Amino acid sequence: MKRTISAIGIVIVFAFLLTACRQMPVVRQQESTTLSAAGAAHPQKLLTVSSGEEATASGALEFYSTDESVWYSMSDFPAEVAATQFPVVRVKPHSITGEDAKRLAETLFPGQTFMEYSEELSKSEIEENIQFWRSQLTEEVLFNDFGPKAEDIEVGRTGRTAILNDYITMLDTAPESVEPQECLWTYFPYSHYLDTAGMDFSGEHQNYCIEATTEVDGIPYFLWYYNADPTQSGGLQNAFIYVDDHMSETEHHALLSRLCGSDEPTPTQTAQVRKTAENLLAKVSDLTGVEWKLHTLDAAEKTLSNGNRICYFDVLALPSYAGAETMYLPSYARADILEKEGAAYYGFEQLDIQLTKDGKLLTFELSSPLDVVEISEPNTQVYSAAGIPQQMQTFFQELNAADYLPFESPSEKINVRTYISRYEIGLSRVQVNSSEYKLIPAMTVYGSYSVRVGDSEIWNSQNMLAKGDSEKVLLVLSLSDGSIITTGI
Repeated sequence: MKRTISAIGIVIVFAFLLTACRQMPVVRQQESTTLSAAGAAHPQKLLTVSSGEEATASGALEFYSTDESVWYSMSDFPAEVAATQFPVVRVKPHSITGEDAKRLAETLFPGQTFMEYSEELSKSEIEENIQFWRSQLTEEVLFNDFGPKAEDIEVGRTGRTAILNDYITMLDTAPESVEPQECLWTYFPYSHYLDTAGMDFSGEHQNYCIEATTEVDGIPYFLWYYNADPTQSGGLQNAFIYVDDHMSETEHHALLSRLCGSDEPTPTQTAQVRKTAENLLAKVSDLTGVEWKLHTLDAAEKTLSNGNRICYFDVLALPSYAGAETMYLPSYARADILEKEGAAYYGFEQLDIQLTKDGKLLTFELSSPLDVVEISEPNTQVYSAAGIPQQMQTFFQELNAADYLPFESPSEKINVRTYISRYEIGLSRVQVNSSEYKLIPAMTVYGSYSVRVGDSEIWNSQNMLAKGDSEKVLLVLSLSDGSIITTGI
């Protein structure tokens, strides 16, 4: 017997991961590496120039689109790019094995025992849940949780009553006790872990899921590994580990409030968490065979449904190949790349971590594993310093104001002001065929824009930013030949 209601939670998490495009690198096999890690130098961020409505960047190039509907201010292009050398890395998606999953778990939680996830409950556990959900149906609790509107309260009452009735139904056939089983580190269909009643799993034809639990210092963690065919549409590879929320929302948010607190981090805490993150990245680098580098560490906050504010840290790390880092591309640019290249739905390699202010793990998301097939062309010279800005200008001049709108252009004449503010260089992925990719030297062009009718703004780049992003990706350009990899416009 299994809890039907938890199936909903897992499906929601699954849907979130599909949307977020995040998957997992674990143990890699380098099939034929021809360059050691001592290869090319790579300046990750060569230049940052701020520009905006208030002022045009000093020395910026100003020009119009061919039809004069778009005005551009393009900050100085970094001459250092011409002297930069890069490898070209041929890669393929890595299939996460059960051994990969086990080794990652043991790396994150050394000395811990991992149990096979199960939703089977004993009679006493079900009785506890029945008692809890009855307590959540009082008028006072419903008012506090759903607000003063009668219709909102009724929606909450209906949902909670359904959960309560599910538990009451389970009680008659529930076992007196449930013996937990150590994790088998074997992939199973979803139906192995949850009651699929009322859910369509008819297309489920393979074992692609490992679910496990552990507890560290009284903190429950849920480990979820997903291994689907990355060459097929919808193919995902990921490891998603987080403070377990297979409990009531009230209990889960109380746990998060206790772990995180509401106070903003101090400089000392920030420095300590940075050190914790770097130590963790070193362990993951040893495990995966790829050097992971800290890209950003940001203080973050969130207001929970119970009204409590929690403060924590968001960590983003990116892999480095032969001394060259891959570039971070926000979600909108990612969708563009995948569509343009006709690639299978396979996310970009990165590591996302959330830590409390005292360094405890909240979430760990290791995404889109890649195996190195070959590292070649270590001294690849980038496209000429003169050619890159000219190629950029040519591209932007060919656009018109309507290209900047995600909806049909209004009947009134529109104009656009575009500020090209920052350049970032590194390795960007392009597809070779259905099963292989290449990481090539590339440049991401960042900026902002405002679409107007006369002096009135009707749209801007801020509307297209994913949460946590501050600048819009305007263009990703190959530094090998100057070709356009993708555009964020």
